[in-house]
Amino acid sequence: MDTNDHSNIAESFACASSELLFQDTSRKNSNVTSEKKLRKHYSVEKRYRTSLNEKFNQLQTRLQEIKKKRSTEDGGLEVGVEDNLMEDSESLSASSKQSRSQVLIDAIAYIDELEELVEAKDMKIKQLRGSIFTSKLVLENVLK
Repeated sequence: MDTNDHSNIAESFACASSELLFQDTSRKNSNVTSEKKLRKHYSVEKRYRTSLNEKFNQLQTRLQEIKKKRSTEDGGLEVGVEDNLMEDSESLSASSKQSRSQVLIDAIAYIDELEELVEAKDMKIKQLRGSIFTSKLVLENVLK
C-alpha cells in the first residue's frame, strides 16, 4: 500500500465517521423532539383525565344530594336535617365511590324520571286548560 491508499482510506474513514456523527446527532434531535411531543401529549391527556374525573365526582355528589333530599321529603324529616344531610353527602361520596358506569346509570335514571314528571305535568296543564275552556263556555251560556 502506498501513501495515496492510506490517504484515501483515511478520507473515507473521516467521511464515514462524520456521516455517522451527523446521523447520530440527527437521531438525538429526533428523539428529543419525539420526547417533547410525548411529554406534551401526556400532559394534555392527564389534564383531560383529571377534568373528566372531577366532572364524574361532581355528578356523583349531585346525584347523592338529590337522593338525600328526596329521602328527606319522603321521610318527613325536619327542614334543618337537610343541611346536615348535604354535609354527609360529601363524606359519603369520598367513602363509597361508585363506578363511573353506575354514576351514569343513576344519572340516566334520574333524567328519565324527570322526563316522565314533565310529561305528567304537561298532561295536567292540558287538562286544566280544557277545564278552563269548558268553564268559560258554561259561564258564557249562563250569562246570555
